[in-house]
Amino acid sequence: MMDHGHFSLVDGVWLQGTNGCYVSLNPADRSPVGEVHGPDTAVAEQAVAAAVREFRKGQWARSPRTRAAALNAMADAAAAIANDLIDLLVRENGKLRAEATGEVMASISELRYYAGLSRDIFGRTFSGQAGQLSLIDKEPAGVCAVITPWNAPLTLLVRSLGPALAAGCTVIVKPHRATSVVSNLFMRAITSVPNLPTGVLQSLNDPEDWVGAWLVNHEHIRVISFTGSTATGAKIAGSAASRFKKLSLELGGKAPAVVLEDADLDRAAREIAKGITVLSGQMCVCISRVLVDRRVAEAFRDKLVGELSAVRPGPGHLPSSTMGAMFDDGAVERHMTNQQTARAHPDMEVLLAGEDRRDETGGCFVTPALFSSRTTGHPLIQNELFTPMASFETFENPEEAVALANVPDFGLAASVHSTDINRARWVASRIDSGTVWINCHNRLFVEVETGGYKSSGIGRLHGVEALLDFQETKHVYLENDYEL
Repeated sequence: MMDHGHFSLVDGVWLQGTNGCYVSLNPADRSPVGEVHGPDTAVAEQAVAAAVREFRKGQWARSPRTRAAALNAMADAAAAIANDLIDLLVRENGKLRAEATGEVMASISELRYYAGLSRDIFGRTFSGQAGQLSLIDKEPAGVCAVITPWNAPLTLLVRSLGPALAAGCTVIVKPHRATSVVSNLFMRAITSVPNLPTGVLQSLNDPEDWVGAWLVNHEHIRVISFTGSTATGAKIAGSAASRFKKLSLELGGKAPAVVLEDADLDRAAREIAKGITVLSGQMCVCISRVLVDRRVAEAFRDKLVGELSAVRPGPGHLPSSTMGAMFDDGAVERHMTNQQTARAHPDMEVLLAGEDRRDETGGCFVTPALFSSRTTGHPLIQNELFTPMASFETFENPEEAVALANVPDFGLAASVHSTDINRARWVASRIDSGTVWINCHNRLFVEVETGGYKSSGIGRLHGVEALLDFQETKHVYLENDYEL
């Protein structure tokens, strides 16, 4: 059954606009999920005007307790429809129900976390000498645009939305058109709370792919928070540079998993297989390179191939499925083309061939793939693949493992597998990455910052430091010569 009429939220009213309609499809069976209607420029301008009005004249930016109460109420509203959000996320995104459940519950938790932090924003003071006092204030940066991707549309929205609202910004959300139906349901819930001023939070659909660029270039938008590809992030940074806007960018990844000689190979194989296939490989922290000590390479390869061969792709609502659907036909075709590329290269070998299961199931399903490589300069090693496919590479010692791990110009996430915690820490400290897990992969917490080195982005989300991307620091100086 298809939902109809998903519109844009502008100043507390859901408006249809006149610019295009996109039909969102379930990637597991190609059935329509909902119609997403886009705004025209007049509607989009109304959204910006409402956000500017509330930021300049309302109490939101000046009342931490108001923000805390609203964020807690938002969490309650989302929790009240959690099952509906989970069901719809499975349908529209194609992920497993367990993955969708984790995403929804993490989003609710994140709203509560930033509700608490909104009441814990302090500046500092400094007195250089008698009669002089400097006040260093933390102020909200202004109107913020949050541009979200399709692969985790709720958690990747809230991890920007939470700190932006907690800091006192007003926000305009631009969801990806392919997951706008579930995004709209979430937005309807959290904006229905009575203690949220109508101008604080807007949402603009984008079925014709123009709203994002329009927001980036708008003179009244002061902060851009974007999650997506490095190529798009670079374009955003270039466009925002002319107005010196603040940027929060989490971009591409090429996560290596380093398996040292003394690793628990069975545990490492299980963790790495999950790291390759989580969200069907369509996650920026997914493992895409497996780096293994030569002395255990053959044994570990067999274990990893066994784990990956046991993966069962299928519709996310079925308990028998252990990997969900790909985003669309293009993602399936890219998965198969990359394997053909590996087969054709003299320094590569396909160790496990991923299959195209579209004809068999009617949905966008594949099986995982693994290939060995003796070269580091090839695009399959250098570039983000965003499918459940990883390279298998070997090293002689920990120093070479670190050098291999740092080859691509990405640094978002990595993992190290070893029973020697000191050796694992030594390797982790030398990998250029914002996150390094030891003996596990893909453990994310609202309380702990995430973000990238190099081409993986700018700034940090989650944790206390996420507030910094949405704040300005102001120095107010007082001087007096009063004496008794």
